[in-house]
Amino acid sequence: MLREALEWMTTPAPAIARKLGYLGEAIATSARGRRQHKAWQEHRERTRRALVTASEGLGGTAALLGAGIIDDIPLAELSARFEKLVLVDIVHLAPVKQAARQLGNIELVCADLTGMAPALYRWQPGKALPEPAPGALAGRELDFIASVNLAGQLPVIPLRRLGRYLDETQAAALEAAIIAAHFGHLRSFNCPALFIGEVERRYSDRSGNTETAPALPGVTLPPAFDEWMWSLAPLGEINRNTALECRVQAVRLTG
Repeated sequence: MLREALEWMTTPAPAIARKLGYLGEAIATSARGRRQHKAWQEHRERTRRALVTASEGLGGTAALLGAGIIDDIPLAELSARFEKLVLVDIVHLAPVKQAARQLGNIELVCADLTGMAPALYRWQPGKALPEPAPGALAGRELDFIASVNLAGQLPVIPLRRLGRYLDETQAAALEAAIIAAHFGHLRSFNCPALFIGEVERRYSDRSGNTETAPALPGVTLPPAFDEWMWSLAPLGEINRNTALECRVQAVRLTG
């Protein structure tokens, strides 16, 4: 906890990212990744492999949405393959910044990938709900774009901010709208677009009982070229009685 608190205090981040919880979420995910290093290893390797496979033969400028802590990105290989590599996230932790300095052809873009953060921060009960409007890379000429372990997580902060003011139908509609807008953004570029991420969540208890839930409600994807299970939160991570495993797919959306 001391390490996470120090990271929160010393990591440069927009004020909105701090106040809405994006910085805290990034630091918590990084900490979980350290705790679950072994459980996450296959997922990280398969994600790296999918990025390498989908970008084979390409060059120019590539953008990765949801750069996270880059432990699931083959950064050196992609940096060598592309003239410029653009990493987009609302906050960039220290390992990302250090890697960018070392490799030289990496651009870090600090952006909210839902396009909702300012409106979320200003929103008051009784006002119209903010609408997703992703546009972090609008106008960019790209040769490859990838959403990396991101899409299913995009609704988390908006629903945390608004959830207690929404009924179940409104919350589900907002979740679906955020995810649909993200896929629309990916497909808006005239270049190959790759999705890597969770498509189903499986919760299980110590007795072996399992419940599943879609991670991308309302989305129909093309056939995946790779699929695997990610032990996101083994027993004891969320709580002592619940484990969460995700079915992850790598899908060429365009190109």
